[in-house]
Amino acid sequence: MHEEILAFANFQFEVLETTMKVIVGEGVRDETRYKLNWPQFVDRLRDAGLNVNPDDRPFFSRYQMPRPDDQFFRQFLGFQDEIKGLLATISERRAIPLATWEAVFREAERVGEVVVPYPPVKKDITEQDLGRLAFQKSITAESYRALLYGQLRGLIINRRIFRLRKCLECGTFFLDDTRRGNKRYCSAATCANRAKQRAFLLRNLNRRAKAAANQGRLAFPEVVSGHGAGG
Repeated sequence: MHEEILAFANFQFEVLETTMKVIVGEGVRDETRYKLNWPQFVDRLRDAGLNVNPDDRPFFSRYQMPRPDDQFFRQFLGFQDEIKGLLATISERRAIPLATWEAVFREAERVGEVVVPYPPVKKDITEQDLGRLAFQKSITAESYRALLYGQLRGLIINRRIFRLRKCLECGTFFLDDTRRGNKRYCSAATCANRAKQRAFLLRNLNRRAKAAANQGRLAFPEVVSGHGAGG
């Protein structure tokens, strides 16, 4: 489930302005409301194959409702900055600050896990019925903070937290799954290639500048003052 905390840190959240029809007395008027682009974020998670059914996580509905509360938006975007700061510190220092360690385990205690049988059980279960059932784990939490801190705890427990990287080119957070653990860019096709092209151009520019400087010294020799042979 670590994909969700990385998606949250990397997603460009925006406060969108929308117009709603509001009944006032016997009439209807348009009123401006503001909301986060949360549905687009949820779609991103679903594209990644994550289960984000609002029935499994009721707190999702909080972010999908129009809320003209500026303080709520500031708190939410501030929480994203908090998560990005934690990930950046861990990836750059390759160490977990003690305060972060304590906060992760404290907040993650609010996360629960529910095991749900599929298909749903609606009758007495025999041994044969039990063999046909699948059991799915569903993570529950009262707040999104607890959920994401729980994922950080999972990365620590699974010894993957120090595989966390921040792309040197675009700043995207990702997990380095290479054998050597020395991956510096999120994508070899885009960011790594762009960095290589820039380095190549820079080398060419330096080479041309050095060649031009050498030519300049040859074309304009130093003039030494003094008397001629015929004095």
